[in-house]
Amino acid sequence: MSKYAIRCTIHDGSWQDYENLHSALATIGCFRNILADNGTRYSLPDATYVCTTLMSVEQLRDAVVQLAQRVSPPGTGPEVIVFEWGNSAWYLKPAPAQATVPLATLAALGLPVYR
Repeated sequence: MSKYAIRCTIHDGSWQDYENLHSALATIGCFRNILADNGTRYSLPDATYVCTTLMSVEQLRDAVVQLAQRVSPPGTGPEVIVFEWGNSAWYLKPAPAQATVPLATLAALGLPVYR
């Protein structure tokens, strides 16, 4: 499995558009926090995600673009960069307790749910 970092922005995106994006990307294992060796989770900067997956970098990029396009305002689109990483160091805030996304919310957005 490979570890990836992702930056995904939505032009003219509202707070709700980004909440929908976070929920959508969580369905494919992309999250807004990173786990330290000591077990503490830290919040990533806005519009930044990490993902550990069997997908190639191109497959993950395509999946992120597809999901981001679904939640982007009409007439706009996302900008996405995905890169593989191995080692990292950071200075970040500890993450709040993770919220779960109800499956009904994902279904209402027309998003797939991977189990």
